[in-house]
Amino acid sequence: MYLNTHTYYSLRYGTIKPEELLQIARSKGIKAFALTDINSTTACIDFVRLAPKYNIKPILGVDFRNGVQQKFILLAKNNQGFQNINSYLS
Repeated sequence: MYLNTHTYYSLRYGTIKPEELLQIARSKGIKAFALTDINSTTACIDFVRLAPKYNIKPILGVDFRNGVQQKFILLAKNNQGFQNINSYLS
């Protein structure tokens, strides 16, 4: 399972649209992966909305960084966990 993937919402690190990321994952036979953009949950709504179309289980999280230094990655277990991540992020 891929636990740290980024879209173009990870400024200066990601270059791909959320839907393109799902297309690539499906072509590689991936059944579930975590979207963990850097210090952002902006792509999460599109990711969750589009994932069933590609038969992929979406896992949401954030890659927390201070500048270029990665501090930690949080993954949400459920909606409450995602809310907690957003609270911590803001």
